[in-house]
Amino acid sequence: MNRRAWLWGGALAYAVLALGTWVALHYSRSYVLQTFATEEARAEWQTWRDEAARQSGPAGPVRRRVPAIDEPPALVLLRDHFAGVALGVYVFVSLTFAFVALIIRGMVTQGSVPTGLSPQDA
Repeated sequence: MNRRAWLWGGALAYAVLALGTWVALHYSRSYVLQTFATEEARAEWQTWRDEAARQSGPAGPVRRRVPAIDEPPALVLLRDHFAGVALGVYVFVSLTFAFVALIIRGMVTQGSVPTGLSPQDA
């Protein structure tokens, strides 16, 4: 394959991956906001915090710090810090895509003669 085909194919694959990542992030965010923003979820979180406080005493099985926030952590993370989460996910996905693309490119072109050399020079 020529260089232009690799670039267009890679750009198309990355666009599909970026779109899929965007859809997954926004679906996850909307699910968390619908699930954990309810009074029932907050009551469950408060029950867990109360139990953690009870167990962290000298008679409890473990020593732990009671979380200071009054809302479930997933709700706070995806509601208040969504831009940072999205940036982190896109950086990770992009670096992973670049690594895999280079590996695939190397596997496919392995053994080919570099441009400008004749088979006798290689």
